[in-house]
Amino acid sequence: MVEETSLDVFKKLLDKELVSTLTLIGKIQNSSRKFALKEEDNIALQTKIINALISWMNKQKIKNTIVFKSGGKDKTPSLCVVVNSQDANRTVMVVGHLDKQTAEKSEWSKDLDPYDPRVKDAHLFGRGMVDGAISFISTILMIKAF
Repeated sequence: MVEETSLDVFKKLLDKELVSTLTLIGKIQNSSRKFALKEEDNIALQTKIINALISWMNKQKIKNTIVFKSGGKDKTPSLCVVVNSQDANRTVMVVGHLDKQTAEKSEWSKDLDPYDPRVKDAHLFGRGMVDGAISFISTILMIKAF
């Protein structure tokens, strides 16, 4: 019997959680502050994404973890996670900004919608899929695997 490596665990976690989590937050139509039509609406959408990822993060059950929001009225909201090793000699901090550039449906192929992420031809299409969210989520999954 071949023993499962941390890399094997990481690949399984990516297969299980990456696309579904990106799809969940990709449906939220937030924008970066520079492009937001109404600042107060956009703040609510940014908060919705951050709360969704905090909920996801808590489900990961990674020990010695602190999760907090950063940003503010005039700053891009971000999610920060601090993970201390068991012996507390090592610390990892993961920061992810979760805003997106605006997208107009008219600029996308007729069969794609920027805020309705989906897999087509083995690729994930959706606004903001390969920006701050993918690096944040995959880094957390890597920490969980190792």
